[in-house]
Amino acid sequence: MPLIQHFPNLFRHYLILLKNILRQHKQPLKILVETISTPIHREMLISQVRDVSPVPIIISTFNQLNGEQPDAIISNWMPENKYNDVPFFSTSLFFSDWKITNLNHFLNQIADRKNNFSLTNDFVD
Repeated sequence: MPLIQHFPNLFRHYLILLKNILRQHKQPLKILVETISTPIHREMLISQVRDVSPVPIIISTFNQLNGEQPDAIISNWMPENKYNDVPFFSTSLFFSDWKITNLNHFLNQIADRKNNFSLTNDFVD
């Protein structure tokens, strides 16, 4: 601590190191990202998800899941009934007016639950 007091600029560097250490030791999230739009739209959505994700993620499609449950679904259309228990984030502009901060909050909650950092079970803003 005395080192940080004498050199306050080091605090920011320590935070960056701590953030990277936490990212490497958290379990990756398995996220199902699907759209009914063009492949370019899907790639843009995947890029946004990767940019705001607090932990490493594995992006999957329905075909790649092989019957496994994802940790979350991000899509612009409603998933099948067998995924009712999976947290869902809608990117459809028809059903919701979503922002990148909402997506960040959603992914943080999923990551906290998966890594046992949160004790609550609600996905409400």
